[in-house]
Amino acid sequence: MGKTKYEQKRKLLGQRSGRSFFKSLKVEWVYKHDYGRRSEAELSIFQWIETWYNRRRIHSTLGYKTIGEFETEMSNQKVAA
Repeated sequence: MGKTKYEQKRKLLGQRSGRSFFKSLKVEWVYKHDYGRRSEAELSIFQWIETWYNRRRIHSTLGYKTIGEFETEMSNQKVAA
């Protein structure tokens, strides 16, 4: 049985967002650093994701808000409800 058009669109959007993430990672971080060891690269990339990409960078899928802003807004909506 084939996939529905919805499933195909969802898969394509997922692939696009993955490509966008990895492009950002490489251009904004990896290409600017020289790593002597794989472990250095892993730690550096983890820190970039946790301190910049997830916390301070705005995300179009969250209405151009940071994750922190989005979470605060959602929390406030739950309290108000």
